[in-house]
Amino acid sequence: MTMLPPGLSLITACGNRLVFLHRALPTWLAMAVDEVIVVDWASAPPIRRADLPADPRLRLIRVEAEGWHLPSAYNLGLRLARFRNVMKLDCDITAAPWALAVNAPAPGAFITGNWRRAPQGQQHLNGSFIAAQADLAAIGGFNEWFEGYGWDDDDLYTRLLAQGLTRRLIAPGSLSHLPHSDALRGADGSPALHIQMNRALADLMPVWDANSPSRHFHAIGPDHFTAAPRIRAPLHFRQMARSLASYRMLGPASLHLPPAAARRAAKRGQMPQPALHLDRHIFLEVQHGLGNRLRTLASGQSLAAATGRHLHLIWPTDAHCGAAVTDLLQGLTALTTFDDPTASRHDAMEGPAGNRPHPIRLDPNRDAYIRSADVLNHPGAQDLRPHLHALIPAPEVSALIAPFARRFATTAHIRAEGASGWSQPSDDPRQWSATSTATLTHWRALSQPARFLAALRGRRGSIFVASDSAAIIAPLEQALGRPLAHLPGGQSGHRDRAQVVHAFADMLLLARGQHFLASGWSAFSDVAHLLARDQSRAVAGMDF
Repeated sequence: MTMLPPGLSLITACGNRLVFLHRALPTWLAMAVDEVIVVDWASAPPIRRADLPADPRLRLIRVEAEGWHLPSAYNLGLRLARFRNVMKLDCDITAAPWALAVNAPAPGAFITGNWRRAPQGQQHLNGSFIAAQADLAAIGGFNEWFEGYGWDDDDLYTRLLAQGLTRRLIAPGSLSHLPHSDALRGADGSPALHIQMNRALADLMPVWDANSPSRHFHAIGPDHFTAAPRIRAPLHFRQMARSLASYRMLGPASLHLPPAAARRAAKRGQMPQPALHLDRHIFLEVQHGLGNRLRTLASGQSLAAATGRHLHLIWPTDAHCGAAVTDLLQGLTALTTFDDPTASRHDAMEGPAGNRPHPIRLDPNRDAYIRSADVLNHPGAQDLRPHLHALIPAPEVSALIAPFARRFATTAHIRAEGASGWSQPSDDPRQWSATSTATLTHWRALSQPARFLAALRGRRGSIFVASDSAAIIAPLEQALGRPLAHLPGGQSGHRDRAQVVHAFADMLLLARGQHFLASGWSAFSDVAHLLARDQSRAVAGMDF
């Protein structure tokens, strides 16, 4: 790909949305953008250049096509962009004049909205982003397997993250969505159902990339194109996606329905299970170390989504974890106390009696308080990966991982401390049953540096190592005769704020490995692997 000059191309695509474009364009041109590309996808009547502001940075691209298809329209805009960075805004998004000043693009990162963190009424900012043209080209741009409305943005972000890029959030207030009805979204029915259909297609079809069959366009004049027919996902995959979408919409209680009945129920929006308790809440207190907390948090988010409840996080700072959740993640806050005596209480901590796993049975008429350091024992609490992938690291964490490669051939988590006895204040045996204490000691003994050294010998490509003992890095490098990538500054025996921030950066870097050498019975290793998107794993004491 030819290196593009520095600068920023703003692209938008629309069909029959001139009324919104008239409101948004002046706000875009008030920013220091180098060009604005408007892809007019078969508007009737066509948008005329005279309809738009007389600004030389503005390019109007006309496409003759049948039916609106967002991925095709925006991929054409990406191909025509002339500058190194791209800002994608839908034509119902306005920008503050200072938006670029607070959303400056940076190498190795992309900036997006996030519907999970957006203020009320601004969830559609999710599709706005700034990214490098080269990074977008490397993943093939938008996923053209998709049909109709939805999931195109989340899928794009997932594939950028899989390239090792860091996701940052658009600065609050810098962009704004113009409200309108769902009828204008081209969803032909329920937007939520279409989103789930495309989400299912993304899971069923090969990952969209630079080698995928992107749509062709034929030039019929200056900035005037016709769209060739696109290659769609095979019919049987589209049918499977429709069925899967219905069940995802309706929830676990719909699994007894045949596909046709599920589709009818989803289109009507009539849930076959008892009403979701949208007025009920889950107060989740996460416990123990960073890996345990993130795993429990994702499990709680899964449970809240499955049951239609609002989730409130309680994240104590203690000997296990000296960092607040805001030190680690953007967009999440935590309560400090919970004292509602009317809520049902579920203490899923193990303790010396070993009562784990504690089954969670939610009372439909009461809020729930849950205290746990593990995946919650409930059928709706098992879908961890999507929620872990949606976490946005805090700027301090992103700064730590920014200098590192986006991908490593091998990563290794070596839990070197505590092979015999308890070495940290947080490892108080009164918190565990005797069986769990023995199990933990057993697996720690199997995760010593010598075992990892044998597994790392002869491995080709880059290697990243994270350990709770920084002292093992130099001997490993000497034994292997090669430098190892690692994050400087780690200390053993501490879980204060600085070290937990360091540990989260380590965890994110471990997820960048094509192959992961993990420590056994370690929530830290487990979450690092769950954060990865395409990674093989071997566990010390089991696989090597």
